[in-house]
Amino acid sequence: MSEPTAPTNAASMKQWWVQVRGKAFGPYSSEQMARFRAEGRVKLTTLASERADGGWVEVVRIPALRGLRTPSFANANEAPAEAANVFVHAELVSGAGRGFMAALEELGFVC
Repeated sequence: MSEPTAPTNAASMKQWWVQVRGKAFGPYSSEQMARFRAEGRVKLTTLASERADGGWVEVVRIPALRGLRTPSFANANEAPAEAANVFVHAELVSGAGRGFMAALEELGFVC
């Protein structure tokens, strides 16, 4: 089975901005955003927009960004170290879902 990659549809042509500590950074392509997600620099709670001047929404609420996968690497030296696949099953009834997801994101890529 081949490694998942960033989408190649119209969503991959979009330019994205991220907000960090009240400042806008970008624009970034969908492939760059996939790398940032894989590296942990962009999390599901990171604010993103298609505009530099507003419309900020958490990545988890943007389907085109939420589903990004680690891009394929042309050069094996660029690829991050291989990670283990772990399945986590949890039933959250306390309203702590966002915090739980944030904690999982700290451990690495979550899908």
